[in-house]
Amino acid sequence: MNHLLIEIEESDVQNVLVRLCPPTLLPSTLNFVTLDVNENDSIELHCPVTNAPDLSIQWSKNNEDLDPMWSSSNLVIKRLLLKIHQVHFTDAGLYKCNVVNGFGSIQAQFPINIRYSLSGEAPEFISRNDDGQIGPTKVIQPEGTIVQLKCLASGKPPPEIRWKKNDKILSEDEYGIT
Repeated sequence: MNHLLIEIEESDVQNVLVRLCPPTLLPSTLNFVTLDVNENDSIELHCPVTNAPDLSIQWSKNNEDLDPMWSSSNLVIKRLLLKIHQVHFTDAGLYKCNVVNGFGSIQAQFPINIRYSLSGEAPEFISRNDDGQIGPTKVIQPEGTIVQLKCLASGKPPPEIRWKKNDKILSEDEYGIT
């Protein structure tokens, strides 16, 4: 149950209208469409709710809360505004602003896709072997030993890494590949 206490002196009383209601979406923003953003562009997401001082606002990306204290030069959160400077492919996802007051809550969603720049880059290994050279490393271990292998690669769009043994793709579940 919500309570509201208003103290008004008799000399100040003329007309008092108190509206108690949950936050509401602005009428022009009821349908959210996926936003396609070019890589390295900036984007501003405005949480489309009626503003009031008693609102609690929580931004999230892919259902993980974004803490305004974690703001960096790339990501800035200021109440009803979330700004991303120079978006990267890792910024793609479903952003939400959840707004709560003592009378209810509302949520707005912003699906974001990142379009890669037309200047793509071929995949390239960036892992270094023991000699400091880029390329494969030979690992010899006794049978039954757990071996940890690392593969680092870059490219645009980012390359997908698959591990093979004897020309067969290794299963992530079976071999603990992450």
